[in-house]
Amino acid sequence: MTIAINRGRSAAFGSFTTALLASAAYFTLGVAPASATCVATNQAQYDACVAAAAWALDPAITINTTVAHDGLVPANIGAVPGTLTILSGGNVTDTSGSGPGFFNQGVALTINAGGSLFLNGSDATGLLGFDTFASLAGAGTLGISGGGVFVGGNNASTAFSGVVLAPSLSQFVSKIGTGTLTVNGMTMAEGELLVAGGVLTNSGGTTNIKSIAAGTGAGNSATMNMSGGTLNITGTIGSVPCASNCPALRVGDFAGVGVLNQTGGTIVIG
Repeated sequence: MTIAINRGRSAAFGSFTTALLASAAYFTLGVAPASATCVATNQAQYDACVAAAAWALDPAITINTTVAHDGLVPANIGAVPGTLTILSGGNVTDTSGSGPGFFNQGVALTINAGGSLFLNGSDATGLLGFDTFASLAGAGTLGISGGGVFVGGNNASTAFSGVVLAPSLSQFVSKIGTGTLTVNGMTMAEGELLVAGGVLTNSGGTTNIKSIAAGTGAGNSATMNMSGGTLNITGTIGSVPCASNCPALRVGDFAGVGVLNQTGGTIVIG
């Protein structure tokens, strides 16, 4: 089932109704409907897509315009995770203000080149929160202003070559799950890339990440494979001398177990 929304409120209402009926069929007949794709080209359509995702067993949202995300993506009803795809020219900003706007780890995130997602990750009192996605892919921009974001819970292998914007090392991207995250060409001048599970791979291009911890956290284990390209462990530290919050590569961290396999390429630290 494909739901294309291009004509304002009537089409948006139609998408919600169709997804609702599909969900009702699942609960009454025990038959899962086909995957639903909801295409948003304005704010009203995006809001309708998010609402429809509450009822579709495989909510897939595609966005190609600038919108605000106010509220939480509803928990996925079915066993198959949904997707959020931000196309070139698509810009999503989390304005929830009551905690992380994306907490459902069933949503696979793709940010294409020219697209962006800016996460709030904190509530109205300023307390840090954490957003969670099933996976991270693409070549766009991911902004983190709160605590951090977890990716990889669906155990899929993906590649992200975009930019992660974070104000300090207090923010992080944590790769969990058993899959492989390939970071060829990724840039993360501030913040920290944590690898709590699975594999982190760099096989080509020039990658700039300030801080990487491979195999971090008690009971966690992860592997980092370097087979090609250049990995620069470097980043901005402002005007403060590098006595703390320095660029770093840690293999096995906070009682975790890490393995670094370098079969090619160059790792530059500092």
